[in-house]
Amino acid sequence: MKKIRDHKEKIKHEDVVLSKDSSFLPNLTGDTFEIIAEFDVSKATATEFGVKVRKGKHGDTDEQTVIGYDLAEQKLFVDRINSGNFNFGSNVKGKHEAPLRSSHKTVKMHIFLDRSAVEVFGGDGESVITDQIFPLSSSDGLELYSKGGEATLKSLEIYPLKSIWGKSPVKSQLTGWTTINGSWGDTIAGRQGQSTGDAFTIAKNTGNDFTYQADIKVLDTDSHPDDPNKDTVDNPVGAGALVFRSDATGSNAYVANVDVLNNVVKLIKFADGKPTELAVYNDNGNLDLKPNTDYQLKVETNGKNIKVYLNGDLVVHTRDKSFISGHFGLNVWNSTAVFNNIRYTTKQAANEKDTAAYPRVIPADGNR
Repeated sequence: MKKIRDHKEKIKHEDVVLSKDSSFLPNLTGDTFEIIAEFDVSKATATEFGVKVRKGKHGDTDEQTVIGYDLAEQKLFVDRINSGNFNFGSNVKGKHEAPLRSSHKTVKMHIFLDRSAVEVFGGDGESVITDQIFPLSSSDGLELYSKGGEATLKSLEIYPLKSIWGKSPVKSQLTGWTTINGSWGDTIAGRQGQSTGDAFTIAKNTGNDFTYQADIKVLDTDSHPDDPNKDTVDNPVGAGALVFRSDATGSNAYVANVDVLNNVVKLIKFADGKPTELAVYNDNGNLDLKPNTDYQLKVETNGKNIKVYLNGDLVVHTRDKSFISGHFGLNVWNSTAVFNNIRYTTKQAANEKDTAAYPRVIPADGNR
């Protein structure tokens, strides 16, 4: 863990008195931190104190996760009631507590904050609380607080954390991804997108005529993927898609998708953001697409000819000349999906390879 600390951006403070109902801002924003805070409780008059992470205001809603200490009850707690939009059912609490006595009149919190989780060690590990959180990406504030009286921050160290991956674990030729809408990120399973409705991420790479393919898995992430009647949370299963010949925003593009919800493969044209189905394949009603299953989707373009392959089988062959070149990208619709082994070969690159293998000989007089 020490290897991923960003020492250049480290923040350190000592002997800061937090007055009644006040807050201390270390002038730092972000979504991944290691925080080591020690509070002197020998003269504390506060009812509680601690750290608020992933703070943000969205309209009339204050979003935050509170990691605190109840002095009277001698309890460490994580309060995620306002930490984001999640609902794991009536049995999952928004606030978790653990007993923690002070040591030499000091309460220590060692916190690891990740984008969707918080891990809190009280003291030297006598109490541990781990919670998932789902704040908006724009909720990136951090502050220390005292409630009902004074508390003394004995020492504070904050380290922004670098990625553990070093480089992305996703296998892809594409680079320079731009999120247009929805939530996108690189995971060990692949580049993951999530959205209700359509969401696009567009790479900087472009092409005219090419072969473009990826392994696509549309996820059903609840505990009963085979029995939707037992689902306790809203967990839509929709489609994952390859985007090609796109503009920079996905407003004008072709989209070839694996639509698990409707059990079809579609080729769609987006024009000014409005979709039109160019072709739909369902194998005469015999197609049986399932969630949590890898499907290789491949697109081949040659001028106005567009072919789509599912697991190596040609399923769509149509013609359209609306877009002749553009960016590569990915799309999810009403779903969470992961994409891996994302690669492309342009016809120009293939021709250059052929030329290198069989160089043309030009006579000395310059005539071909």
